[in-house]
Amino acid sequence: MPSEDENNERIVSAHPVAPAEGERRAISGYYPQYLISALFIYRALREQKLNWVRIADPEAGRVDDLQIGSQSRIDAFQIKWSQYGGNFSFNDLIVSGSGPSIIAQLADGWSRLQRLHPGQRIVVHLINNQIPSASDRPPVGDPPPTPRHFAAFLQQAWNPARKEHSLGNEEWLGQVDKAIDMAVTYLKETHVVLAEETNLKRLEWETPMEIRRNTVYQSPSPPPSEGLGPDSILKTVINSLVTEYPDMGITETPIPFILRHKAYGYDSPGDSWLALNPTIAHQLGWTLAKDGLFKWVNDQGEVMVESLWWVDGLIDQSPPHLYNEVGEGWLVVASQAAWEAIRSSFGNLKRMISIERSFYRDNQRIKSNRHLEKAL
Repeated sequence: MPSEDENNERIVSAHPVAPAEGERRAISGYYPQYLISALFIYRALREQKLNWVRIADPEAGRVDDLQIGSQSRIDAFQIKWSQYGGNFSFNDLIVSGSGPSIIAQLADGWSRLQRLHPGQRIVVHLINNQIPSASDRPPVGDPPPTPRHFAAFLQQAWNPARKEHSLGNEEWLGQVDKAIDMAVTYLKETHVVLAEETNLKRLEWETPMEIRRNTVYQSPSPPPSEGLGPDSILKTVINSLVTEYPDMGITETPIPFILRHKAYGYDSPGDSWLALNPTIAHQLGWTLAKDGLFKWVNDQGEVMVESLWWVDGLIDQSPPHLYNEVGEGWLVVASQAAWEAIRSSFGNLKRMISIERSFYRDNQRIKSNRHLEKAL
């Protein structure tokens, strides 16, 4: 008499599954994932931000279903699709089953990608076809919110937070005051920033731009103009050569600490440079070094003041390259010893900070600017 296992074997062998049928069944199970991936890839192509795509990447942990890489950002997706949909509760997000919780999987994927792609923004996404639960009771503070369920949390807290994180250009323009706090005054806590001019631009159609300027100056000084252009807070020299810089002594009263170069008709990078006024350096007994950018040293060869120029992308790049940002800037930095020498020799110092934000719409550039003066 045949055993039960033999009977099962005969039943299985009597209805064999063709290899192609097994593949079709597997593919049909992944159909929602393929469709969603295709939609995101197509959108990235239309927005001209697609650099590369990865699917089923083992190095991404659980956010391996899809990765879309742009110039400065990587979006990684975990796609979970249920045949009959259903509800998705807060516990579904945080509770561990046979493996890590979903939120832990997303965090692990983010950490892995951050290590693999340092310097880029990593954004992880969970996509499913379930409805946020309106019957669960997530943990809350005191007093508890009303109503108290996951769907309300998403509507009242999560979605507004996401909206605030991705401001429209009008809102961004209206928050120019917040940018004042981001002005750079120290570099790595070892150098004092004597001056800065930074240009940042997002490569979307309205090309929102931010220009940050700040400088140390001797008080009293004329108040800045309402336009707050570079001439308001930085002494501008025009169409000069770098070889002429050592002899550009500006001796106005009060003496300007920083020179800003403006070039017309030049076709060389870095032409809008910032540098210490040579008159200041000569009065302090410093010598212009043969290396570096506008670098001044003391008798012992120690660097007192120098200029730094940085570039990230092409500032004149035209849109659209959505979600990408370019920038360029100059800093003039002083060592602690140089800063003490400047303060003791000139005194009554102030710092002027100017921020300008703008974007282009309806054939005009809409601007908002703020400035701040403070004693040092």
